[in-house]
Amino acid sequence: MVDRKGRFVAGTKACDRRVFASTRDMAGTFDGATVDAERYVWSALVLGGCI
Repeated sequence: MVDRKGRFVAGTKACDRRVFASTRDMAGTFDGATVDAERYVWSALVLGGCI
């Protein structure tokens, strides 16, 4: 789970899930995600033709 600022929140339940970001209108395909030391969530898109 992430909070409204996009920071990871440990200990949340699967039933608390919600969509906080969508890549539906972006070029490319979702290729993974990570959480940094400040608990912000980062994701990668591939095959979109740009960096």
